Amino acid sequence: MRTLSVLVLALSLHTAYADPLTDIGGDVSATRLMDTVKYLSGATSSIATRFSPTAGSVAAQNWLKNQFQVLGYPTVLQDWGTYQGYPCSDNVIARKVGVLYPETIYVICAHYDSTSNNPWSLAPGADDNASGVAAVLEAALLLKDYPTDYTIEFVTFSGEEQGLYGSRYYVQNPGGRQWAGAINLDMIGYAPVANPSLWVVSCTSPSPIADLVRAISLYLNPGTPVVRYTYPYGVSDNYPFYQNNVPECLLIEHDFGDSNPYYHKTTDTWDKLTAEYLRVCATAGIASVAYAAGVSNGYAAVLMPEYVGSRAGLGVEMQLREPDGGPLVATYAVTLDAAGVFRLPDELPRGTWDLAVKAPGWLRRVSAHAAIPNLQGLSFTLVPGDVSGDNVVDITDLALLLAAFGLSTPGADVDGSGTVGIEDLNLVLIHFGDTGD
Repeated sequence: MRTLSVLVLALSLHTAYADPLTDIGGDVSATRLMDTVKYLSGATSSIATRFSPTAGSVAAQNWLKNQFQVLGYPTVLQDWGTYQGYPCSDNVIARKVGVLYPETIYVICAHYDSTSNNPWSLAPGADDNASGVAAVLEAALLLKDYPTDYTIEFVTFSGEEQGLYGSRYYVQNPGGRQWAGAINLDMIGYAPVANPSLWVVSCTSPSPIADLVRAISLYLNPGTPVVRYTYPYGVSDNYPFYQNNVPECLLIEHDFGDSNPYYHKTTDTWDKLTAEYLRVCATAGIASVAYAAGVSNGYAAVLMPEYVGSRAGLGVEMQLREPDGGPLVATYAVTLDAAGVFRLPDELPRGTWDLAVKAPGWLRRVSAHAAIPNLQGLSFTLVPGDVSGDNVVDITDLALLLAAFGLSTPGADVDGSGTVGIEDLNLVLIHFGDTGD
C-alpha cells in the first residue's frame, strides 16, 4: 500500500517560448550588432587593430571573454600558439550545456582577428570580421535563457588571417568534444547592391547543415536571395571542421565576399556596413544554430522514482488555465521518457497562465503563475490525495473526495478500524484512482 505522505512529484519548469525560429530570429537587433562592430573596430573603443600578435587583439579577446561571462556562460581562453615567434591572442570559447545530449556540440563561430595594409597599427576589420563576431555575441545573448537539447559552443577565433591557426587548433584538440555541426560567419555586413544576396557555402555537397541554414534564411528572410555554393578550399574557419569530418558551412555576404572594396584595408570601418543587411545575415546563422541544437519550450523533470525507468511512455496531462482559478483553456498530452522527463508542448501560447499537471494516481493539481515566454525557475509540487490543495493530506481531503461521489464522511470507515482517518483515504484512492479535476 502506498503511503501518501511520502509520495511527492516535483516539477521544475524552465524558460519557455513558442517558436525557436520566429521568436529568436525576430529578436535579433541590428542596433546591438552594430554596437559590437563599432566597439571592436575602434569607433567606440581604443582598439585600433586586432591583428593577432598585437595588444589590440588581446584587448578584444579579453572584452569578448567578459561579454560571455556577463551573460553567465562558462568561458575559457584557448592558446593556439605563436605566429612567426610572436605570442598571439587566444580563441575565446563559451559553452551552453545541452539538457538531453550534453556531450554533443553545435558550434557557431567567427574570427575576431583582423588585418589590413598596415596591420600592426591600424586594422579596424569592421566587416572582416567584427560583423561575424557580433552575430556570435548576439546568439549568446538571445539563447542564454532557453534550454537546448544539444550543447552549443560560441567560439571566436584568433589567427584566422594568419592561416586559420585558431580554428585548426580548436578542431585538432577536441578535448573530448563530439561535434554535430559548425556554422561559421565571416564578412556578413557589406551590402553593395539594393537587394544583396546571402551566400551559404560548404566545403562539400550535400551538406545538411548548409541546407538547413539556407532553408531557415529563406523562411525568415523571404526577400533576401540565398546562394548555395560549394567551395572545398580553406578560405575561412569552417575549413578545419570539414577536414575533420564535421558538418560545416560558411555564411558570407553577397558575391562570396568579393564585392567589398575595403577588404583587408584600413578603410574597413563600421560606416561601410548596412545594419539591416547585417541583421538579416546574422538572423540566418542564429536561428539555424538554435534550431539545430533543439531549442524548445523547456523541460519538466519528474523527480520521483516511481516515474522513472519502468514508467517510460506514461501519458501525463498538461493543463493550461486562466490565472487565479480561472477556467481551463487547453490540455496537452505529454509523455514521460525513460529518465522521467517530459517536455512542455511547443504550442503553449504566450501569456500568463496557471499551469497544472495531472498524472495517474494524482488527484489534485497545484498550479502557479507562468509567464510565457519568460518563464524562469518556477517549481511546484503535486501531492497525491491533496484534494483541497493545501499541500497537506488529511481528513478534509477525504471528505472532499467522498463528496465528489455523493458520499459523506461518517460512512467512510473503509478499513473497519472504528475511526475515519488517513488510511481510509488511502483505501479510497486505491479503489477510485484518479478522480480528475
